[in-house]
Parts: sequence; structure tokens; C-alpha cells
Amino acid sequence: MGIEESRVQSNLGFRVPGKAIERLVDVGQDVQAGQPLMRLDQKDLDLALSAKENAVAAARALAVQTKADEARYRQLTAAGWVAWQRYDQAKAAFDTANAQLAAAEAQADVARRADRVRVIKGDSKLVERCDIASKIAQLRTASDPT
Repeated sequence: MGIEESRVQSNLGFRVPGKAIERLVDVGQDVQAGQPLMRLDQKDLDLALSAKENAVAAARALAVQTKADEARYRQLTAAGWVAWQRYDQAKAAFDTANAQLAAAEAQADVARRADRVRVIKGDSKLVERCDIASKIAQLRTASDPT
């Protein structure tokens, strides 16, 4: 019994979580660089992107509200109607909302890029042996009677 190993082996995987729904090559099949090997379920990626975009909308609404509150309390404090402590609280809420908006936008950007990663492709410039299950295909030698 012998083991056939690839000239080039690549550890490939999706950069995003999701459910693989289609294997486009068979174990042991020759593949070329850039050839699609496996595809993720689009529904999971769409739902993740939608959730992140909704989080951006909520964070943006909070940032708008806290900006108005900060401006209002700044005027009231300057006029002597409100204590500086209350203005400091409004300013801190405004700063926090802006930070949350920036974080939500960054997460949405990651989700948008992940949406483009639906297919694993061969990454070597050489022809390689594909083994999706990360197991080396075992071949019986010609001299093996069984």
C-alpha cells in the first residue's frame, strides 16, 4: 500500500463563518490555481450583512440624538440653567455614541468584504492535488493483491 502526496499542499479555508453547500471538486482531483473548490451558503452571509447594516443605522440614530443633546446642554450650561456635570454626561454620551458608530461601520465593512468570499479557490500557481477533507488519498499499489 502506498500513499500518493501532492507536490503542493495548501491549507485552504473560508475566512468567514458559514455553511458549505457545494463541493466543486472531488478528493484527489487535479485543480488549477484560482479554480473554485467549495461554495458557502449565501443566505448566512446576507443575514450577517443585514444585521451589521442595521446596527450601523441604530448607532447613527443614537449619534444624531446625542449630538443634539450635547449641543442643547452646552447652551443651557453656558446660560446657567444646567450644572456642568449634566453637560459632561451629555458630552460623554455623544463621544460614546460616535465610537459605537465607528465600530458598527467597521463591522459592517468586514461583513461586506465577507460577502465577497463565497468560494474557496485553489491558491497555488502549480497544479495541485485537491483534498477537501484534509486527508491524503490512499491508493493501492499495483503489487497489492487486495
